[in-house]
Amino acid sequence: MSPTRILITTFGFDDTKIQSAMRMLAYDRLVVVTGEDSLKKDSYKRLQEIESGGTAGMDTVVVNVFDFMDCLKKVREAIDKYSKTGAEVIVNFSGGTKVLSDAALLASFQKGVKAYHCEDQLIELPIIKGLTARERLTEMERKVILKMEGKVERKEFEQMLVEEGNVISSVQKAIRGLKKMEFLDVTVEDGNIYLSGNDIQRYHKENLHQ
Repeated sequence: MSPTRILITTFGFDDTKIQSAMRMLAYDRLVVVTGEDSLKKDSYKRLQEIESGGTAGMDTVVVNVFDFMDCLKKVREAIDKYSKTGAEVIVNFSGGTKVLSDAALLASFQKGVKAYHCEDQLIELPIIKGLTARERLTEMERKVILKMEGKVERKEFEQMLVEEGNVISSVQKAIRGLKKMEFLDVTVEDGNIYLSGNDIQRYHKENLHQ
């Protein structure tokens, strides 16, 4: 018999992405991670109505959606809680504030559970079980994390690392890998590509220094 599958999903005010992920991902029980204000929204009540028709129901974890460490702590606790029952836990981080979404992704990364993001299609993020965060990152990815400060034009940032003796192809591969794992944010302004760190990058930067 397959283990019970728990879908932990971040949630804001719009249930469209969440419902798309719910259709694409097989699960037995839904766990919604959201802010206090969202509990009053019609979109939240729709999720409750959908899940009330099933046998498992729906659990809710309330967080401060603008406090990264609170979100990270509570998503980690939720993953631990359901994993201890022998269930398979997966995480969808498509909804809610960027702070909440980043925290859910990092919690998945730390706990080694599958993480998904749903826009027009469902995307599974690369998660490796049994390794520490430091071990999951390549040496060049760690260099990029430690070097990233604020917002910088991509070509300038790459050139800065090359001037320190790194190979351009390795630098570009590391940046692509970190973008795929949502460690870096990318914006385009006046035809130029800019990179900037986010809460996940800053969290790892602090811990890599330790």
